[in-house]
Formats: sequence, C-alpha cells, structure tokens
Amino acid sequence: MAKTSKQGYIEHFDAHVGPGEFVLFDNTVGRVLDVAASLSDITPAHVRPTGAPNDGCFFHIQHYKTFGEAGVEPEVHLDPYAYSNVTDEIDEVFASLTEEWVHCSRVSCIAFVFHVESINEQTYACNGISNAFCIQLKQDPGNDELVAHGVREHLPFPRKSYSARIWLFLQSVHLECRKVFSGPRRYLYKSETIKLLNVNPECHDYVLCRMRDGSDTIFTHDGKRKTTRRFLVPGFGLQAFRRD
Repeated sequence: MAKTSKQGYIEHFDAHVGPGEFVLFDNTVGRVLDVAASLSDITPAHVRPTGAPNDGCFFHIQHYKTFGEAGVEPEVHLDPYAYSNVTDEIDEVFASLTEEWVHCSRVSCIAFVFHVESINEQTYACNGISNAFCIQLKQDPGNDELVAHGVREHLPFPRKSYSARIWLFLQSVHLECRKVFSGPRRYLYKSETIKLLNVNPECHDYVLCRMRDGSDTIFTHDGKRKTTRRFLVPGFGLQAFRRD
C-alpha cells in the first residue's frame, strides 16, 4: 500500500480529487482507489510506474472500460423501451479488474459514472455531458466474465467530494437551460444567452477548463477570468459570472 494523502491535486483543472471519485486519463475512465503524495510513497516498489516524474501525486486507479476498448461484446444490451432515458449519447462502461498507478499529469478531467437504473429514474440528467457514462456490469474476479453490477453497489462519488460539488453545479446549469429550451416562448427566441450568476471560483474554473478543451468558440473577459461564454447551439450561449 502507499502512504496516502486524502486527496491528490490535479493542476490541469485546479482541483483536489480523492478515493471514490472518477477521472479521465489517456481517454480511459477510472475510479480512484488511493492517492500517493509522491513516487517514493508507492509500495511495494515493483508497482511504481516506470518513467514517471518524481514530482506531483499519483492515483491508484481501477479501469472502467468501454466495450470497444476492451474488445468484448456486452452480454446484456440496454432495452431502449425499458431504459428510455439512457440515450445513445451516454457511453457504457464496465468495472474491470485492471488497476494501475497513474501520475496526476495524465489525468485530463473528472468523470461521472452512474448506474443505468439511476439515470433511467431521472436521478441524474446526463445527456449532453461528454464526460458522463453509464454502468450496469462488472468483471467477475473469479472467472473474468461480466456480471451484473447492482445499483446499490455503485456510488458515483463521495457525498462531499469535488465531483459531487461540480455535479450539483451542472444540475443547476441543466435547470437554467431547460427554462430557455423548454419554456412556452422557446419558438420566439432567435438568440439567447443563459447567464449563471455568482458562480463560485471552483465551479467557474471547471467550466472554463471544459470550454478550453472543447472546439467551440470561447470568450473570456477582463483578464481575470471573471466571465466566460460558450456557444451551445447557433444563436444560444452560456455565460458564467465568477464570484470573487
């Protein structure tokens, strides 16, 4: 085991992430099992990643693989009638037995992994969130076969974690968007900017980071990143105002 720190710092999006949270690294989804403050803190020595930097923290990660990534065909397919809220936009992953130590520089963002039952019950609104995934299967340690992963087995994030705070913020964005796109005057709009006021710095930095990683047009203002704007669809934008 490693000498752990409760959380590891990821400079790319200025956040601290700990065990139980999901991340994206090298285009792979993973769940953080443990955190080591440095390479020398990882024991036994033979599990240390080779060629990794000496500075920065390391995450012990369990791989959550897509079926294409694993080269396997799922035995259980989602019934489009039974799971009408789990759309094709949401990639499915399964909990694999693969684990590795990953340097923080390889982590590009957090990820959200929700059980298909929870998404279908509309507990979590995931459509349009590219780093959100669904799950219903896990790899059996006895024979490596894929078996059911129960909804009560799966915790998407610890209750007071960075991921939980960001998810609550994203749900507030979802509600603001619904007011525009689902309102009675939606057909009268030729353009509209959805404004998010008093966004706390942590959430604003996450939004800015996600916009920077995308290909859409970005506007930043006043040199202090107080506001940022992104086009959602032609004529519609999202503008977030950072709280000091």
